[in-house]
Amino acid sequence: TCIVDCFGTGVRFSPAPLFFPRILRLRGAIRFHDLNVRRVDSPWRSQTGAIVSDVISWPIPCYHLNMCGRFANQFENKEAWESFFGEGLPDDVLEEVRIGYNICPTQIIPIFCNSTVDGGGSESEDGTSYSWHASRWSIVAPWATEVSTKYATFNARCETLQEKASYKNAFNKGQRCIIPALGYYEWKSINDEKQPYFAQRGLSEPLFFGGLYEPARDDIPHSCTIITLPATNAMKPLHHRMPLMFAEPHSWLDSGSFDGHLVRAPWHEVSKTVNNPRNQGAELIEKS
Repeated sequence: TCIVDCFGTGVRFSPAPLFFPRILRLRGAIRFHDLNVRRVDSPWRSQTGAIVSDVISWPIPCYHLNMCGRFANQFENKEAWESFFGEGLPDDVLEEVRIGYNICPTQIIPIFCNSTVDGGGSESEDGTSYSWHASRWSIVAPWATEVSTKYATFNARCETLQEKASYKNAFNKGQRCIIPALGYYEWKSINDEKQPYFAQRGLSEPLFFGGLYEPARDDIPHSCTIITLPATNAMKPLHHRMPLMFAEPHSWLDSGSFDGHLVRAPWHEVSKTVNNPRNQGAELIEKS
């Protein structure tokens, strides 16, 4: 068998299996997409990939080819959350969630929901109620009897929300949520290397990702997904898709309409330190 090194990452494999996806379980996970490599540490464990013949170094670079797979949600203090939503982040939710500068899929994050199912929380003038939830970022389908990482469900394409079984229940029932963020990371190939960038609305202005959620049931946790759509002309140089994002949270929560979504989020180059999902700190989002 001809064994080759994958772009100097330290992963060696036979070229032939690239065209035959297989399940791969390691301490982290390695996935190949069209001769590009992607590696993700725990707790995000991807389940598809090429057959790897030998791993000769650890760790290897963390390359992200999917849209919106990392973001930052580290706001200054609890008062900041209340100023955005009119309701502060409850202590019981705060104790469960991950807040930081390098948030990854499957982590538990704070989201703000229109409580069509859960109830509780605050209520608007028209009677719509809202509530904070600690939610797993990767939606769990309503029929699932256990949490699985076999399929990537942290993003939902807007074109297929009413078709894909994992999302259509939440979409049809109006189970909408907002995922607050300072901004998100994206990677571009430059000279055969993946360079990370951070897209944000402004230095002190948050982004509000539009998403869908499934409520908790039995042993299944509350879960959510971020909706993505084709990139606008302003965002295409960064990636061909972009997250659904708004300047204020209730545009999506109340109407379920994409109207008024942000069409651009300026981005800048950041340090490759963000490639390791274990790394945290404000320096991750600073210009490099």
